[in-house]
Amino acid sequence: MQSALVEVAKQVPALVVMAFVVFGFLRAMSRRDIVVKTVGDTCREVQRDSIKVMQENTRMLGRVVGILDRLSMGEAPVFGKKSKED
Repeated sequence: MQSALVEVAKQVPALVVMAFVVFGFLRAMSRRDIVVKTVGDTCREVQRDSIKVMQENTRMLGRVVGILDRLSMGEAPVFGKKSKED
């Protein structure tokens, strides 16, 4: 029984080191998860903003095409006045 306690006592430093390594690893994984979540959130935000910009560009392109069509038909655009497309 005495020798078993001595063997356990010899293993305590290794157990402490192992606990320290596991704690450090779990902390690093937690930080990594936070970084990955932040990157994902930022990516989704950029995608939303990009979609808004593309929609606005599409809308403006439609207006420009409408004006060019009217010009090609000989109609002069009236600036400062809302068109039927708005």
